[in-house]
Amino acid sequence: MPEQYTPPDIHVWKFASELSEYALPVFPNQPGDGQLILVQKNFPDKSGVLKTAYESLVRYFTAAGYRFTSDEGKADLRIAVTVNPGFSQEQYGISIHRSQVKIEAAGQEGIRRGIYALTDVLCENSGRLPEELRITREPWLKTRLGRSPFSPIKRWPVYTDELLDDQDYYPDALLERLAHDAVNGIWIVSELRELSETSFRKTDSRREQRLKKLEQLVQKCHGYGIKVYLFMIEPFAVLPDDELLRDHPEMFGPPAWGGKTCFCPAEANTRQYLFDSFRSIFTAAPQLGGVINICLGERPTTCLSSVRTSEQRPVACQTKCGLGMDEIMERNLRAMEDGIKAAAPDARLIAWFYLPETESLAPWVATAASKIPEGVIPQFNFESASVKIQLGKPRRAGDYWVSCIGPSPRFLKTARRNNVKDLGAKLQLSCGHEFTVVPYISAPGIAYRKYHAMYKAGVNHVMQSWYIGNFPGLLSKAMGLLAFEDFQENEKSFLIRLAKQEWHSDWHPVVKAWKKFYAAYQKFPFSLLFQYYGPQNSCVNWKFHFLPELYPLTPLWKPNFPASGDAAGECLGGFELEEILTLLSELCNSWRQGCRLLEPLYRKYSKDRERLRDLNVAKATEILFFGTWNLFRFYLLRHLLYSGDRSSLEPMIDCVKAQQELFRELIPLLEFDSRLGFHGEALIRIFDENKARQAIADADIALHEAEQLRQSSLPPIRYARERGVLRMIPVHRENSMPGARWSYAVADDGLRIFVTPAQESAVKGMEFYFIDLCGTRYPLYEMFEISGGQISGLGNLYRAVTGKKRSSGVRADFRDGMYCFFWPLCGLPVADGDSVVRFGFAVISDHGMIPATGKILSGRLMMGAISPHDTVCLELHGGSQK
Repeated sequence: MPEQYTPPDIHVWKFASELSEYALPVFPNQPGDGQLILVQKNFPDKSGVLKTAYESLVRYFTAAGYRFTSDEGKADLRIAVTVNPGFSQEQYGISIHRSQVKIEAAGQEGIRRGIYALTDVLCENSGRLPEELRITREPWLKTRLGRSPFSPIKRWPVYTDELLDDQDYYPDALLERLAHDAVNGIWIVSELRELSETSFRKTDSRREQRLKKLEQLVQKCHGYGIKVYLFMIEPFAVLPDDELLRDHPEMFGPPAWGGKTCFCPAEANTRQYLFDSFRSIFTAAPQLGGVINICLGERPTTCLSSVRTSEQRPVACQTKCGLGMDEIMERNLRAMEDGIKAAAPDARLIAWFYLPETESLAPWVATAASKIPEGVIPQFNFESASVKIQLGKPRRAGDYWVSCIGPSPRFLKTARRNNVKDLGAKLQLSCGHEFTVVPYISAPGIAYRKYHAMYKAGVNHVMQSWYIGNFPGLLSKAMGLLAFEDFQENEKSFLIRLAKQEWHSDWHPVVKAWKKFYAAYQKFPFSLLFQYYGPQNSCVNWKFHFLPELYPLTPLWKPNFPASGDAAGECLGGFELEEILTLLSELCNSWRQGCRLLEPLYRKYSKDRERLRDLNVAKATEILFFGTWNLFRFYLLRHLLYSGDRSSLEPMIDCVKAQQELFRELIPLLEFDSRLGFHGEALIRIFDENKARQAIADADIALHEAEQLRQSSLPPIRYARERGVLRMIPVHRENSMPGARWSYAVADDGLRIFVTPAQESAVKGMEFYFIDLCGTRYPLYEMFEISGGQISGLGNLYRAVTGKKRSSGVRADFRDGMYCFFWPLCGLPVADGDSVVRFGFAVISDHGMIPATGKILSGRLMMGAISPHDTVCLELHGGSQK
């Protein structure tokens, strides 16, 4: 597995060049009929910042068949742009009386919003303006952060720097679309040490190069009313060889994970370092919008990072500053805020408390923002740790969710306890990790409900995407409208207004389809592991394994990993496979009903690229979810096959053939729209038309394996053993591994694992992995810390994944140089009909993690480092399946 991945040149992606083209509406029959428009620019604009908005106005009305004139006597329609000093800066008013149109605002950005709103009115009325209209709108969301869909991420393993190349990630046409969708801030990934200048460390040799491109981007975005923000995780904890730690050890506190050392905000030099660093950046680039800084979570920063968010204890620090957790955070953020404000008084510091955990957090976390300086905007994850009822059971999941409306109880609790004036929400809306290979989810009802919930929760700043979810389109359009919505208009009326802007007189079947899509997407399995590792994002790359080889599932956002394998149970945290199939069946059927409502529109909109792409996104979503259902059905049938039901083989073959047909349908959609299959965090197309063709060919190879299995006279499990797929370990046999020996025994009450290390003092811990024979159940991953023969259970991953504590019933002891671990059979993930369990473990020593079999597979979030493919089979019931 390569350590680093270099993304391809962006010109490989057709969508990159398409985003440089202005996306204009297609109107039937040129409704403007050549009427002449006079634009009266009575609003002062000496800097010309509204030039791009006026150009957009011309493009839209020209597309509708209007022409423009400067001769007042010839004008059929007059658009007057005027000052209304009683409005707030982004508030605007539009009034139409026959041939007279007035756009009024107090600030330039209000005029911009008014111009864009007038083009929306034009589209909503199929290229004509109504005889009478009066609207006034003001945004309740003050900061609305978006991003280029292909902007670099600058983190392992895709470490590319946006400020060091010559690529333009924000062409004018893209900036116009972002601005039209009410985005008023974009963010780029940066590091404090690379952009700052301070006496505490050497200045980065490429600082000026970065600042030059940054300033160019700031000026370009300014022309569209968009501010540039720096995204950081600062002060970023340092490694042992860091020069700052060497030269200024007083600035640092306790150790954190990853071998790093945390910064100490109680130390005056630390605060001076932060102040100087941020001041130097904003002195060099005073027009920056501000900084979005993860101050807690994601990566270690201050000494607060040395305490797990699930622990209620003070920081263990030699300096013993005596500060509370909230006071430490206050000193940290105040130094940053003061440094920013010293150079740029209007710039904003957004303090992002990234707390994605599923499980409950310690009380100190909820009040960590209670003393942040006035003017700093705290930002919290909107859906993390939400609960949904699915199939009659409460399901809890962390991180972001498009399918969950929110807010989570954690978000509301944190906002209340910190008593903040400004409140930021971090969410995903166009798409999220749950389904990121389409540019957006075709269900704008989600946007209405989520933004209405934010409105009621008092949110007034939003970061509505991550590295993924940034394509302009249906949901970004909805978000832009909703940022100015007072929610006096109900969801149905809003959807009709939105549909009329893009589908004109065909709005009715579109709205009906959107409602079907909304109902379907609520059936998305609410499981963190299904979000991260389920096949819905990459089913084109999942192969059909008739043999239970149990290749591991891999993180899609890390392109240096191979494609996921067939250990389907690894993504089932909190669900049984049968439950997943039930939900996916309901999702697929409802989504298909929506697509059928849209089918008649293909012919009518065959010349309208944007509407065709909307239709294709919905269709591709249907195909990928049916492909996901098909895979899970295949693996459930495989379990039945290896439990002795040979009749399961034929429907397994049918699944493979059905998948081939689905991919044949998918290929022309992938050829037409290169956004499909693209993953913005991996910066790669996970699949394209060539991979879909390869998947069809791979399925033929799988069918050949099925034919061999069909012709064999051996029972399937014996056939798999003969093929070397299942490695059976006899009971009581002593097995060797580097630095230890191990064996196992089975009694009526459970399974015992015996481990005898060559050097007991070298053992620091052990990790154990169990999964059923065919990988159809969620595995058990058990972890232990060991010191001087004392064994402390660190628990299993189930709680971190589901938020629920579930004990396997494990017991452990150490005597006569041997470790003994006991699991009751009912605590193991053994599927019905199985008489074996697959098992792997590793010993942790001063030399690292040493696996009993196979290799360590690191970097799988929430998965552990033991691969199911490297497991061995332990007999539990006398070997009846031999």
